[in-house]
Amino acid sequence: SLTPDMLLTYVQNKAISETGRRQLQQILDLKRQISDTDNQIHQADSEITTLVNDQDRVRKNIQSLNQVSGQQEQVQKYARQLATQENQLATKRDHASDLKKEKLNLESNLNAQIEKLDF
Repeated sequence: SLTPDMLLTYVQNKAISETGRRQLQQILDLKRQISDTDNQIHQADSEITTLVNDQDRVRKNIQSLNQVSGQQEQVQKYARQLATQENQLATKRDHASDLKKEKLNLESNLNAQIEKLDF
């Protein structure tokens, strides 16, 4: 539960053995990787939310335009935009899923490193 800054303080402590310092450095590195991955997950989730909101807007526009004669060209343009967004959404969801798996793996590695700590 220590923050990376707290771990860094311990790593820099001169009273810790070289082995202990290496072990804490590995834990610090893993915690930083987890934090970076978590930030990437939040970014991906934000992009997904933005895409979903945009798709809702486009669908509403399509519904409105379907009731107005002579707007089929614009409806087709919106339909192509939706298809493109669906592909982007699938890609972003796959990426987010991969990041979540990576984070779980990093957390598992972190827990294993913590269990191995030996000063």
